Amino acid sequence: MKSSVFIQISLGFTLTIVITVVAYIIVIHKTPSESEEAVEQSDPVWGYRCVDNRCVKTAIETEQEEVWGLQVCRLNCSEPFGTVWPKPTGSASVGNGLVAIDGRSVEFRSSGTLKGYWDLSAERFRGQLGNKLAGEDANSGGYRMVVELDVEDDSLVLNHDTVERYRLSVGQPVHDQVIVTIEAENYFGARHGLETLAQLIVFDDLSGDLLVMVGAEIQDAPAYPHRGLSLDTVRHYVENSLEGRFGRQPAQPKL
Repeated sequence: MKSSVFIQISLGFTLTIVITVVAYIIVIHKTPSESEEAVEQSDPVWGYRCVDNRCVKTAIETEQEEVWGLQVCRLNCSEPFGTVWPKPTGSASVGNGLVAIDGRSVEFRSSGTLKGYWDLSAERFRGQLGNKLAGEDANSGGYRMVVELDVEDDSLVLNHDTVERYRLSVGQPVHDQVIVTIEAENYFGARHGLETLAQLIVFDDLSGDLLVMVGAEIQDAPAYPHRGLSLDTVRHYVENSLEGRFGRQPAQPKL
């Protein structure tokens, strides 16, 4: 009798241990789907909303919320264009929307004797688009951008009397392409127009698209005929690589 009772107690104790171990394994080792759901609930997706001309970081709670990636917000948040610098000195009208473009298929059309200069400008422009991606891969299948450069004079004389104004127009999508027109009196004005066009293109890290503002119209010219930067290489040691970068940077603010 005592042996029977002892066996029953041992079996009950063993069964209790087995049940406890199984329950522990179930609690500790969740299935992948349960873990993913827990992460989704605890880690919200973030975007930006324009509030009083400032981009404010906001958690995206529903798909219907109108929020942007940071660069898209900067483009849309201040008048007329938050990413265009310096601000245009002439008229500027905001476009009516953003469309995705294929940064790998940008085409440049020009005439005259400055093909070599335009090739260098096109190479710089494509490099700027690549820098906007910051190592990310943009979605394929966007509109093909065609940049038409209309320059009156092929002269490369640059002095205080050189007219550097330009007119930039980003057309609406037609079929599979977006046509951009840059009109200027010379190469220098058109080059400023290309810099402004690059500033109207942003990468949206939420959608993965490279976007351009269509319908935008800008007339601009430098505020002063003489602009420049000073690099003090006497009292401060400057590496050669820095001097090269410093020499290229003035193009971005259209100096």
